Amino acid sequence: MNKRLIAFLAILSFSISLPLIPASAVAKAGAKCTKAGSTEVVQGKKYTCVKSKNKLTWNKGVKIPPTPTADSAYNSAGVKAALNSFAQFPKSKDAPQEIIFVFGPNADRETSDMIVKNANATMGLFVDFYQESKAYPIFYGSNEDLEWVIAQWAKFGYTEQTIGNEYQYAVKNLRDRSVPPNFFIGSENRFPQTPMIMLGSKAAISKLTPPWRQIVVIHHVIHGIQGRITGYKDGLLGCWGREGAAELYGWLVAQPTFQAQGFDYVQFRRNQMGQWINTKPNIDLRKFDDAQWFQILKSIEGVKSERVINCADATPGALQYNLGALLYERLVGEFGHQQVMSWWYEMRSTSDWKVAFEKVFKIAIDDWYRSSAVPYLKQEYRDWVPQPGWRGVG
Repeated sequence: MNKRLIAFLAILSFSISLPLIPASAVAKAGAKCTKAGSTEVVQGKKYTCVKSKNKLTWNKGVKIPPTPTADSAYNSAGVKAALNSFAQFPKSKDAPQEIIFVFGPNADRETSDMIVKNANATMGLFVDFYQESKAYPIFYGSNEDLEWVIAQWAKFGYTEQTIGNEYQYAVKNLRDRSVPPNFFIGSENRFPQTPMIMLGSKAAISKLTPPWRQIVVIHHVIHGIQGRITGYKDGLLGCWGREGAAELYGWLVAQPTFQAQGFDYVQFRRNQMGQWINTKPNIDLRKFDDAQWFQILKSIEGVKSERVINCADATPGALQYNLGALLYERLVGEFGHQQVMSWWYEMRSTSDWKVAFEKVFKIAIDDWYRSSAVPYLKQEYRDWVPQPGWRGVG
């Protein structure tokens, strides 16, 4: 028997031994399957065979997070370092700080459940850092519950007698910003404990699609954690120091929490990096030189008043959020998550965030901008690639 015939018979034998898979066996939501618990991956979704009403069918499937590719931002040293540092926590097995949920009589049940789940998940990742015995309050209700929520504040010691003029400003701010069809999501850092407040109709809140809805909750729980760790000086952290942290840690918390639902840190980060198009359409951050980057970083520090650092009129295009997130990504990657928390804690000893920064990181803020932050931002924005169909960006 010649070699070619032997090879042909070997291939034929192997092919005959392979099982025949009918086209109908390909997993599809609601289609029949044969073994409960078996799984199939089809077009990026993992389907599981489940038994329902004595029938075996494929479930709706769960989107599988994309595997990082060779040119993915996951391979950025800065992204890797930040993710790896945060992933080391929590190290303690202590119970996280208690949260008290104060939900109004007209609060939407689905939204309430979402707040409980995400707030607890967030607080659970910060158990290593300066816990307090006093519970952290979260208020949520429909627009119809506005006055009810304000009345509830008194039960937590938030009154004009205890807080002074700031109380009336907080009340006015809440009423102005929660007028239908709008909604208000915020952290009231005029109050001790920096409580999170979320008001709005179900229709208004539902405009925030997942994972945005969850990340917004995480964002404001992070503000509460900032308040706790800084000794309620979080309003003095600076604009990017306050908002950039809530953004970055929102992404970091979402990465393990929502990965099964398809959340991808790099993809979300990429989308947020492009938000300058909506806020400052006449500039292109990808073309900034060192001097321009330094100037923009100084501008998103904010302007200090008597008790807080104001951001609304001081920062160009709300860049303190997304540029601030990348500044924190650099800090966490360069110095570690623990050191960032130590910076916040140092605020208890000083009201100057720059003094606290230099004491903890051993470098003046302007020097860090020039030597580390600016080169990092320049590189990340040079590498930034818009998502397909991204409006306004070539």
